[in-house]
Amino acid sequence: MCTKNISRFGCSILTNAAACVFALVAISVSCQNASADQGSVSPGALQVRADMARSAELEKAFWVCDYTATTRGVYAAPIELCSAVTDQLKREKFGGDFGQMLEWWQQNKSAEHANLASGAW
Repeated sequence: MCTKNISRFGCSILTNAAACVFALVAISVSCQNASADQGSVSPGALQVRADMARSAELEKAFWVCDYTATTRGVYAAPIELCSAVTDQLKREKFGGDFGQMLEWWQQNKSAEHANLASGAW
C-alpha cells in the first residue's frame, strides 16, 4: 500500500511503524492471555491491563498515521489501516463523539508530532 515516500526498504519507516504497533498490540494481548491461563493474575486485572495497553497502542498508531499524513501526504500512510485506527479510537476513547476527538487532537497534535519528529517514541 506504499504509493509515495518509497524508501530503500519499500515503504516509509512510519508506515512500517504503524503496522508494527498493531503487531505489538496483538502480541501483548496474546501474552497477557497466556499468563491468565496460568492463574498468576486475576482475569479482571488482566482485562484492565490489556485494555490500557490496547488503548495506548491505538493512540500511538493514530499519531503515527496523523504525523505521516501531515508530513508526507495522505497517500504515504496506509489509508485503510489509518481510517480503521481513527474510527476505533473515536469509539473507544470518545464514545463516538467526533467533536471531543477533534478537540483532543487539536490540543495534542503539536506535542505528539514533535515527539515523532524527534524520535522520542
